[in-house]
Formats: sequence, structure tokens, C-alpha cells
Amino acid sequence: QSWAINFGYAIGPIVANQLIKISYSLMFYVEAAVMIAVTILLIVFFREVRHLTTSAPAGRPVGAMSRNWRRVLTDTPFLGFSLLMFGYFLVYFQSTSGLPIAMTDLGLGLGEYSVLLTINGGMLCLLQIPAMKLFARMGNSRVLVMGLAVTVIGYAVQAAAHSWGGFALAVVLWTLGELGTFPIATTTVAAMAPASARGTYQGVYNVVWSVSVALAPLIGGWTISNFGGRTLWIACTVVLVAVTLGLKLTKGSRDRAMARSLHDSL
Repeated sequence: QSWAINFGYAIGPIVANQLIKISYSLMFYVEAAVMIAVTILLIVFFREVRHLTTSAPAGRPVGAMSRNWRRVLTDTPFLGFSLLMFGYFLVYFQSTSGLPIAMTDLGLGLGEYSVLLTINGGMLCLLQIPAMKLFARMGNSRVLVMGLAVTVIGYAVQAAAHSWGGFALAVVLWTLGELGTFPIATTTVAAMAPASARGTYQGVYNVVWSVSVALAPLIGGWTISNFGGRTLWIACTVVLVAVTLGLKLTKGSRDRAMARSLHDSL
């Protein structure tokens, strides 16, 4: 699934850039047509899997949801991890909000920006599976810190970039970092969560993601309007350094939480 998303992310910007050369309206008409086609395919081919059983399903324990919420909201390692990833997400989503504005201010066009998105998506498609095989031999916390460290370098390069080549190098670097952050962070959340509360943990983590999606354009746009794109990238680099240090310092508590969750599930 993630491979398919990255593949679409790789080719989508190039296709959109060609369509807007003809008409902005055409891009939205094509998008609507694609969504209609996908909906039809889902209706025709998607079928809900029904598990047949001879016994009645067990009822949900009374108060289970409230217990799960209490556990989530008192789980310090998880809350600390979510707060750190919130900082990372605020920076990451500048790639689709602050970056095109900053590039436009430097005289670069939408076509050049779309190629950067294609580089990002294409690299994720090509490297995701080999990277996962490599990361499987390493601990989650180690991979996260390494991924964030590479992302820091990418944004430091971006802060100094004044040409398309500079931005392209930055994108290559923080895309390599992304390989060790997004999927590993999700796996870490699942590993820290007790089996009975895993859905609640993932739900809270997804809320953190959603809030960052909403706030990133506001923060990035305000920073660029008042201080310029270079200041935004410097601020992003500082935030990423703080997140990297935070993940490294909290590694022990996170590892203990994952070990405790694994022990409880046995």
C-alpha cells in the first residue's frame, strides 16, 4: 500500500504540471475523473471479508475504551514520543506548503518544484523495500535517530540553497531520512501499545499527524511572509536537531515500553 502511495506521489506532480500548462481547470477535471474511476473499481472489485465462526463473538468488556484512554494518556514514553514526532511532522509538511512558496520567491517555477516531489516519491519507491530489509537488523530507536540525523543535514543544506540543484540535493538527503522515520515511527507506536489498546494508541498518533498537517502551512506561511524562506529552513533544522536529541535521550524509556508490551502479550 505504501509503495503504491509513493508511486502515485512520484508521477502525480509531473502529470499535474503538464495539465496546468493547458489549464488549471483541466487538472481538477482529470482528478475528478480519476476519483470516479477509482470509486467504480472499489464498488466492482472490493468485497468485505467475512470470517465465518460457529461461536458467538465475545462482547467488548465494559469500560474497555475508557481504560484504554486512561492508559494512553498516562503513558509517558508514548506521549513523549508523539510530541517529538509532532515536531518532525511540522517540519516534514513544509515540503508541500513552505517549500513551493520559498522556491517561487527565489524565481523558481512550479515545474521545478514538481520534479523535486517526483524525486522524493521515486526514491521512496525504489529504496523502501531494500531499506526495510536493512532496518530489520537494527533497533527501531537507532533507525529513528539515524533517519532524523540525515534529515537534519538535508534541511541544513536547504537553508543554504539558492538554486534548483541545491534544493534537489536537500530533497535527496531528507528523503533518505524519511525512509528511517515514517515507517519506523508507526512500527514503534504499535510496539509500545498493549495489544488491547493498539487501536487507541494509533488513533492518538494519527491525531498528532492530522494536527501537524493543519498547522504546518500556517506556521510556514507566516514565517516566510515575515522573515523569508531561509529563516524557515533554519528554524526547521533547529527543530529537527531538538527532535533527534529528544529521541536519543528517551531511547531507554521507549525500549522498556516496547519490551513491557511484548511481555504482556505473551
